[in-house]
Amino acid sequence: MRHRDAAAVCAAVCLAVLGALAIPYLVTNPESVAVYYRAPLAGVRFAGVLTLLVLLALVLGYAGRVDRTVLAAVIVVLGGYAFLITVWWAVTLSPHVAMELSTADEFAYHRWLLVGLTLLVPLAGLWYARSVRRATRTRAVEA
Repeated sequence: MRHRDAAAVCAAVCLAVLGALAIPYLVTNPESVAVYYRAPLAGVRFAGVLTLLVLLALVLGYAGRVDRTVLAAVIVVLGGYAFLITVWWAVTLSPHVAMELSTADEFAYHRWLLVGLTLLVPLAGLWYARSVRRATRTRAVEA
């Protein structure tokens, strides 16, 4: 049952990442957000797509359509890539771009909030993998 708790935490973290990505669209104009989210290679929007794929994989796992060990690997790998892309974006983003997004200071730390949230996705995936491993061991011992 612990793997369901870990999956629920992972889903909540994915929803938090997607919500944090959507906040600038709700607060300021889309043109400013486009400049804010623009980055070399793959932007932070791609990290949002990866997070959405993790969330969809969790839904499929909950429905029993995906093996739990495969699901754990998908969460860790896609979540890890989303984290690395977000770190790359946050480091390469010019600080004045974030400050131009709004006149208030609410976006001064928004990129670092996204980095922290995307870090939680693979960490929750590791917790899920650990709980699945324990459940598999327990079933093997009982058999």
